[in-house]
Parts: sequence; structure tokens; C-alpha cells
Amino acid sequence: MGGATSKNRVQTANNAITDEKMEELKMMTSLTAAELQRVLVIFNKLDIFQTEQVDFSEILAHVDFIKNSPFGERMLEVYDLDCSRKLMLKEFAMLCSIFVPSCPREKKLKCR
Repeated sequence: MGGATSKNRVQTANNAITDEKMEELKMMTSLTAAELQRVLVIFNKLDIFQTEQVDFSEILAHVDFIKNSPFGERMLEVYDLDCSRKLMLKEFAMLCSIFVPSCPREKKLKCR
């Protein structure tokens, strides 16, 4: 009422993002909506202080597909666009995207 609009939000464990942000992430990655939801849940579990970024050490300690890779730290460095040694949601989603079968081979080879 009264002209106020509310944006639809996708609720996750600790946080919510707008539908617009969800669409942006889907366009930037090869992730489906369901896969993005899982990425958001993982990211929010790692982002315990709700800073919207996760330190490399947290990812390396808790994300198995990165922790178990001999290239884990290097993968994080490639997707850390601002060289902060922390990944924001966008960077984390881009990293996770290369591991889904629907990701085109060219995108996997390009890395960003």
C-alpha cells in the first residue's frame, strides 16, 4: 500500500539476496537456481560474521572440493578479483560454477 514496493528476496541460512542479485549471479555463472541456492547456503555458513566475504583459510578448511585439490589455493587466487585473499559471493559463485557439468568447456578454460 502507499506506493512502497518490496523486492522479492531469496532467503538463505544467514542472509537474503534480492531476485535481481540472483538473476545477476545466474547470468555470470553456469549455475541453475537450485545450484545457486546451495552455493549461497555454503557461502553463508562460511561467512559466520556476515561480512559478505570469506577468507581463503575458511574455504580451504571447510569446502571439500577445494580443500582436497592440490590446486585449491591457486583456484581461490584466480577468482579473487580484488586480491584481498577473501572471496565475495560473486567470486565464490563463479568459482563453484566451473565444477558443474553444465558449465561450457570454454568457460572452464577461461577461468573468469
